[in-house]
Amino acid sequence: NPIVQGKTYSLTSKDVRAAQYVALVDNGRSNILPLHAKQNLRIALEEALEKQFSSQGFHSDLNSNNAIELNVQE
Repeated sequence: NPIVQGKTYSLTSKDVRAAQYVALVDNGRSNILPLHAKQNLRIALEEALEKQFSSQGFHSDLNSNNAIELNVQE
């Protein structure tokens, strides 16, 4: 894509959730079970964004002036 040719971005991310589960399952009894992801959610989202931007012609560069910040929160 000529519009993004040579364009770079830097991506930082952090998970600010108090707990790392994805959901809580309440079976109606006294037990509430946390449901955990098979893969670290922050890393999975970061990789998905990088893949999408790369497919559009962008390049990741830690020194880029174009900064993207990803915050995973509740």
